[in-house]
Order: sequence, then C-alpha cells, then structure tokens
Amino acid sequence: MAHRVTRIVAVLAYAVVGAAGFLAAYLMYGRAAPANPTAPAATSSAVRITAAEADALRQAWTQQWNRAPTDDEFRAALAGHLRDAILAREAQALGLRDDDAEVQRRLARKMTAAMEASVPAVEPTEDDLKRTLDAHRAEFAVVQRISFTQIFFSRERRGAHATADAAAAAARLRGDRRRGRLDAGDPTMLPATLDNVDEAAIAAQFGAPFARRVLTLPTGSWQGPIDSSVGVHLVRITERSETAVRALADVRAEIVALWRDERRRAAGDAAYDVVRRKYEVAVDPALLRYFDAGAVKPLPAP
Repeated sequence: MAHRVTRIVAVLAYAVVGAAGFLAAYLMYGRAAPANPTAPAATSSAVRITAAEADALRQAWTQQWNRAPTDDEFRAALAGHLRDAILAREAQALGLRDDDAEVQRRLARKMTAAMEASVPAVEPTEDDLKRTLDAHRAEFAVVQRISFTQIFFSRERRGAHATADAAAAAARLRGDRRRGRLDAGDPTMLPATLDNVDEAAIAAQFGAPFARRVLTLPTGSWQGPIDSSVGVHLVRITERSETAVRALADVRAEIVALWRDERRRAAGDAAYDVVRRKYEVAVDPALLRYFDAGAVKPLPAP
C-alpha cells in the first residue's frame, strides 16, 4: 500500500509541473489488463449525476443548515460531489474499491491529500508573503474601536414622537457650544458612555444595524436620530482608532502557514483538473445551469 501511495504522489507531482507524458504513461499502465485475478479492474470514465442524487444533496444541505441552499451554494455542493465521485474512481482504479458513499468520500480525501502533497517543498519569498497578507487584509486587520456618548429616546414612553423628539434635541445640541446635555433624553439601563469598543461590543447592546451605522459617524459632533434595537439615540463619537492591517513582522508565522496551505490547495486543484479531463460527466438536464457551459452533458431521456 505504501508503494502504491508513493506512486500516486509521484505521478500527480509530474502532472502539476506539466509532465504530461509521464502521466499518460501511468494512466495507460493503470488501464492495462491485470496480469493476475487480484489486480484492480479498469473503471469507467463516465460519471453521472441524476436528479435523485441532486435532491439528496439538497436535502442533506437543508438538514445541516436548516435552510435551502442558494444557487451558488448548491453549485458548489454539486462541484464537490462531482469531485468526490471522480477522485473515488481514481482511488478505485488503484485497487481501493468500495461503493459506500462515505467510503468514497474518504477515498476522495485520500486522493486530495496525495495530490496536495505533490507540491515541491520551497520557502516563500518576501513578495509571496506580502501578496498573501494583502489578499487577506480583512483577516489580519486591527479592528476599529471607538468611544462614544449616547442619549436615549424611548419609543415606549414617547411612541411615534420618539424620532421627532430626538431630532429636535439634536438640533438644540448642535447649536449649543457646550459638549451637550445628557439629560435631554429618557432614563435607560444602557450606558451613557462606551469607551474603546469594537463593532461586536456595540452590537451586543444596541444591535448590529446600530453598530454598523455608528462606526461610520464623524468624530466630535452629535449625530442622529439613529435607531437601535431598543429605541432612538443621538450619538457623539469622542475617539476613534482606524482599521489598519497588522504588520507582516507581527504575523509572519501565520502568513507562512496560510501561504503553504493555499499552495497545497492550488496543487491539488491543478492535479484534479488533469484528472477531471479524463471523465465524461452527464447530469440531469435540470442541473446544467449549475455547471460551466460545455463542462457536462445532459443525461439522455429515460
């Protein structure tokens, strides 16, 4: 078995770097008639996805996420299902045979691991790391934080007048050269002042829409009325720290690991593309819109 896995890795490594001749020779050898009764039999190069399979895939998604998949999510699920089927065929062609769906997924994962392992071991350059960090700026950003003061206007107490009352108070406060009177609103258990808080902390007390809006406000002046999950508010930002990407020197180990992981996945995708071209895929006509034009054929009518 170890010899067989080594052979898989070597062959797929050649495929990734463009040694098509070696890959073709290997595939010819793999399709040759077995020399003894225990050798693996050839597998079909035809892959089919029926309407029943697609329905089962959609139901599995719905059960897992408690909602139906969007078109893009279902398209990705179909692509993953097709990839598993093709890689399981490749594993079966090497003598690992089992028709159970879970076993096929495990075989596909083994093939994926073998393909990803085929990438040559090299160290990233500084430019590689900078490009990786730039591509993942949001993941390595220092979260924006603000300090602010808020005045609350209760809908329960003021009813339909809450927003108008808040707007009138805002006009008075903007015309007042003082910092503003915090007794202009209604009593509340909410804090009048929050210091050095991020979006998540604000959302926990006022709701996500309020948090997103407050982070966009200018500093130093009363703004509003602004709705929250509990009422209406006037807000004055007193301090702000802008979002910034962490320095490469501070996250080097994480970026190196991310670069290597992306490189392995790219090698696996490239090797899969080579394998995928060996297979003719036919799907239920209703599924054609989930695949690239010309990538699959419609199943013939029964």
